[in-house]
Amino acid sequence: LQVGGGAGIALERHWVGLPQRLWRALQLEPEASIGPFGLGRVAAISASTATLPVATAGRYPLRELLLPGDTVFEAELDAPAESALVANGVLGFFAPVIIEEARADEVVQEVLATTAFVNVYRCATCAKTAETVHWRIRFRATRADLLDVIALAPVSR
Repeated sequence: LQVGGGAGIALERHWVGLPQRLWRALQLEPEASIGPFGLGRVAAISASTATLPVATAGRYPLRELLLPGDTVFEAELDAPAESALVANGVLGFFAPVIIEEARADEVVQEVLATTAFVNVYRCATCAKTAETVHWRIRFRATRADLLDVIALAPVSR
């Protein structure tokens, strides 16, 4: 998962790929599957999402970001209440991100499933009480833009 580009990008062009087990944990059906990955449309993107530098032959700019971080940041996102939230450490092992807490309308949500760099969440009660939900993710990292936070467009099983 690396959406990139910030919140102003056109959502109709963006999809996210996740392992099938994360789709099952979210109780969502991907719109398409390619081998072990399911693809789904993005419904919302956090404004803190990074635009990563382009790698070229002989230069890999992500190596410049190899700093461990211990600064606390928050990412916020408003999304349809029935959508799922995906939080991804953009650079993986290069710059670890530790998610401390995820809240949906100020209620702490448990992580449903994880990979080495991705956490997925879904608020089971939000769709019953509101049309949109305000997500707030508190995390530790070197920089605030090293966490991609997106909401998956709701498509239930």
